[in-house]
Amino acid sequence: GNSVASVGDADGDGADELLGGSWGDTDLGAVYTIPGGSLADASLAAFPVIAGEVTGKYFGWAIADCGDADGDGAGDFVASDIDRDDGAGALYRFDTFGTYADAGGAIASIVGPGADAALGTHVSCGKDVNDDANVDALVAVTGVTEVWLLNGADLGKTATWTGTIGGGELTVAQL
Repeated sequence: GNSVASVGDADGDGADELLGGSWGDTDLGAVYTIPGGSLADASLAAFPVIAGEVTGKYFGWAIADCGDADGDGAGDFVASDIDRDDGAGALYRFDTFGTYADAGGAIASIVGPGADAALGTHVSCGKDVNDDANVDALVAVTGVTEVWLLNGADLGKTATWTGTIGGGELTVAQL
């Protein structure tokens, strides 16, 4: 895949699962759930998949474990599609235990501010960044040189950082 994340033990076998984002795999992009434990060589086609919801886009570009973002006792993760809606980009939140036909079934989602904003080029999730007792997500919106702080449960925007660092782009890793 093009992006990977460990998401804890989703199937109850005692081993953490992996997520593999593969935005170039299909016309839609995809996120695969790869069972942990005794991993052996296998085709991604053998694993559960969430397909993107818009043809020709980049679903699965970035993925991150969010822990239990909504407090329901199940793990959560986010996945981005940086080219949705003419490059506005989108971020989707899923329950690790859920079954989804495509990204349209996500528990929560947010779309970038306009064409070529590229929301979701980098994502990080699972910590309480603003000390409000909720899990937060940080997402880079590189087309407009911003990083958004989102509530991990509903992906509502709570803060925005703008600007550049040393003449380059501001990224989640630099915060």
